[in-house]
Order: sequence, then C-alpha cells, then structure tokens
Amino acid sequence: MEKAYQNISILFAVIMLGLMWGFHKTYVVYFPEFKNFTTIHHVHGATMMTWIVLLIIQPILIRTGRVNLHRMVGKVSYVLAPLIVVLLFVVGHHGYFNNIARGTPMEETRMFMVLDLRGPIAFGLFYALAMINRKNSAAHMRYMIATSLLMIGPGFARGLGTNFGIDIGRGINYTDWAAMVIVALFLAYDIYKKNSPVPYFVILSVLICENILWQFRLSDGWQGFAGWFAGTLY
Repeated sequence: MEKAYQNISILFAVIMLGLMWGFHKTYVVYFPEFKNFTTIHHVHGATMMTWIVLLIIQPILIRTGRVNLHRMVGKVSYVLAPLIVVLLFVVGHHGYFNNIARGTPMEETRMFMVLDLRGPIAFGLFYALAMINRKNSAAHMRYMIATSLLMIGPGFARGLGTNFGIDIGRGINYTDWAAMVIVALFLAYDIYKKNSPVPYFVILSVLICENILWQFRLSDGWQGFAGWFAGTLY
C-alpha cells in the first residue's frame, strides 16, 4: 500500500462521523418509532453506513497484510454498490413526490433533483472505474476514495443546516468545495510524486461538473430537464 495512504481510514472515519452528525437531528433522534420514515429510508441509511465501514476496514486489512481477506470483503461491493445506486434513485423518487404532497413549490422540488440525480450517477461512475481498474491498485484505490467524498455533502451540509442555520444552497457549496480541495491536494501530490494524474483528474472533473450543475439548479435549462425527467421516469 502506498505510504501516503496508510492512514486513509482516518479520512473515511471523519466522513462517517460527519454522516452521524448530519443525520442526528433529522433521523437518529426519531429512534425507535421513526415516524414518517419508510423501510426504504432505513435500508438506504444502512447500506451507506455499511459502505463507509467497508472503506474504513479495507485499507487496514491491506496495511496489516491480510490481502486475501481484503479481496474477500471487497466482493461484498459487487452487491452493495449497485444496491446503493438503486436506493439513491428510489429515495430521490420518494422525496420528489413527498415534496409535491407537502405543497413544496415545483421550482424548489426540481432544484433538489440535482442532488437526487448527481449522487447515484457519480457514485456509479466512480465504482465502475474502480472495478475496471481493480488490477491497478493505485487507480482502484483512488476511485474508491472518491466514493467516500460524495458522502461529505449529505452529512456535513445537513449538519451545517440543522446546527448553524446555513441554508442548503450554501451548505452544498461548502461541502462540494471541501471535496474538490481534498481531491486537488491529492492530485497535486500525485503530480509531485510523478504518479499518474488521471484518476484524480477524472474525479476532480466530475466533482466540478456536479457543483456547476448545482449552480444552475434554478435555471430554465435544469428546470425543464428535471420536469421532463420526472414526467418520464418518475
């Protein structure tokens, strides 16, 4: 394992804590009744937490020389990752109709579809690239790291809103920028060490596109596309 990444589990653990912090006031405090939550919400939460736990464990297994166990545990992702993509889409579908039922303005409802769609697309892309490069351990690891960075927004942006009153627009911007800075630093390090810059360049490009899409969430172009998408696939 590359020396610079021997403690990468710490980053994953911080992201996990961010998820727990962000969802404490909007989900955890409703235990055990969980009124107004569905089975889909519970399964979605469980799969995401399982994913981050796997990310924490895997580098530790490699660092301690348990490569065979690392590969065996990694096979869980063949089922878990596609399930996460499907559940992200289903949760977005559920949220769309919940917003309509609550009387949320259509413009705002379609705005949130940016988050509902970019999440599963980016996660699916990064996981697919990780699997394509599974025999290239350096690239594989970098794309798996990218899947964790997508979780910064859902956790920390929500926490900033519920604890400090920061609106969702700024919250997503802050967490998007944080993820991009992390990737930019990793990219700069790879360039400095003369490692292939391709993985982090691809990852950074995707994250930039995600944020650009968020900036145009209220534009006529996005609103029109979101209306077409919801009418066709929702």
